[in-house]
Amino acid sequence: MTDYICAPPAERVIPVTRGCDRAFTIQRLNTGGTAVNFDAGSSVYMWIDVNRVTPTQVNAVVSGSTAAFNLDYAVCDLVKTGTRWRIVLDLGAAEIALLVGKFERYDG
Repeated sequence: MTDYICAPPAERVIPVTRGCDRAFTIQRLNTGGTAVNFDAGSSVYMWIDVNRVTPTQVNAVVSGSTAAFNLDYAVCDLVKTGTRWRIVLDLGAAEIALLVGKFERYDG
């Protein structure tokens, strides 16, 4: 068993299909499962490791406790199964990883 200093971010999979956009929304919750608004002045974005030296950034539209992402098909078409991504809450003085994960291709 690993003893973590703090809880690691949740890990998820984003399915993508060639030529198609992918839209999704995340919600910020406290440990009791109640929605918590994102702080005023904060931003939420996603880093996609299409190129690990210069990752692709996708900004979310934040409203209250939700952050909505729209991944354009041009970005989705570049990722491979296993390409890593992370969603970050930028508070100005600190950046906090909210979710991490990978992509899986479903091209038919």
